[in-house]
Amino acid sequence: MRLSFGRGTFYRLGGAETSALAQLETAAEEVGLHARYDTAPERFADLLRRLHRQSGQRVVVLVDEYDKPMLDALDAPDVARANRDFRRALYGTVKDCDEHVRFAFVTGVTKFSKVSLFSGLNNLLDITLHLAYATVCGYAEADLDAVFAPALDGLDRDEIRRWYNGYNWWGRGRSNPFDILTVR
Repeated sequence: MRLSFGRGTFYRLGGAETSALAQLETAAEEVGLHARYDTAPERFADLLRRLHRQSGQRVVVLVDEYDKPMLDALDAPDVARANRDFRRALYGTVKDCDEHVRFAFVTGVTKFSKVSLFSGLNNLLDITLHLAYATVCGYAEADLDAVFAPALDGLDRDEIRRWYNGYNWWGRGRSNPFDILTVR
């Protein structure tokens, strides 16, 4: 189950829930299920249960840019609070449905401990700065050579590293996937 909040209209009330509902409905349709509930947390919980039952395997939950709905509304405190409260209810679903979830992988730019979003989901392990996971995200230099070499031909690789090597822990540099895919 993948939810991505990289795009959407999050600076107005209801934008975060509209995005979540649409994504959950699409996810249900892709596996031949019909969305049954009108609220995103209920729809999410129902979908996790039904996916587990249908496949016989616990669901892996991937949430990309979990914090963007709050960050996009920083200039509108009421909207940011509403987005935060909605997200708290949505992500709390993962804990409530833990018997159906194998694991959840959540990305964003805001550190978990700085956001009261996960107070109900207190079984998270923040792997951001763990050496064992330093290379889990982004493209390695070898990836750039093997996959993107034709597209990067004639470009200054040192300049690309300087501009797009956004992830680097313990000297293990990774290039930002979005930036590499849009390099000009």
